[in-house]
Amino acid sequence: MNKVENEELVIKCILLVGTLLMKSGSETYRVQDTMRDIALSKGFNNSRITVTSTKVIFLPGTNYESKTIKVTKRITDLEKISRINSVSLNLIKSKITIKEAYNALLYIDKTNISLPIFAQVVLPALASGGFIVLFQGKYIDIPAAILAGGLGYGTFLMLFKLTNIKFISDFIASVVIALVALGATKYGLGTDIEKIIVGSVMPLVPGITIANGVRDLVTGHFVVAMPRCAESCLTALAVGSGIASVVVF
Repeated sequence: MNKVENEELVIKCILLVGTLLMKSGSETYRVQDTMRDIALSKGFNNSRITVTSTKVIFLPGTNYESKTIKVTKRITDLEKISRINSVSLNLIKSKITIKEAYNALLYIDKTNISLPIFAQVVLPALASGGFIVLFQGKYIDIPAAILAGGLGYGTFLMLFKLTNIKFISDFIASVVIALVALGATKYGLGTDIEKIIVGSVMPLVPGITIANGVRDLVTGHFVVAMPRCAESCLTALAVGSGIASVVVF
């Protein structure tokens, strides 16, 4: 591989790292630091990096053209972030070649490493029951919270896969949770509808998105922080509206 081809591969690899980290819900500073560290390790000492919620821009140096990659989808996938960081660290330490790193990143991008659907429904359901204990609720309400949390999160996953619109998915999932909680208390399967609802909607709360948004806001990455905070507010609005539409009316 000649020098030009090697430089092009390095640039592609740096852009791919940044894009995958943003798609997986990583913090902005982590994306920029990882891209910068790889660039420095490969001789791009004057590179410039700009990251927003929808774009990753990399300028290798003064004699190069800037490269831009559009980020079209954003989820929270900590396992992918961990694997990308591992590949990046090995590349920076020269434990693997740039070609090996690029192929590994492509494999991570194409591989579905998320939990099975069954686990994605059961775990939030169990967590919903745990929140009843955390909020000092009654043990008799735990089964109702598990049922409401499981059905609600399962509804969210199904609708989000069909529509790819998080607001609608959160709203309808909250409606399902409220209906189950209302039915459980009406037929004697639960006693405190408020605790059941609060515990069941907790898996829908975008905790990592809120934390990353606040962290980006504190560190001065306002362009990325504002969309993340807005997304969190929209989620809260969708969940609250869904619950209110059942409880109030």
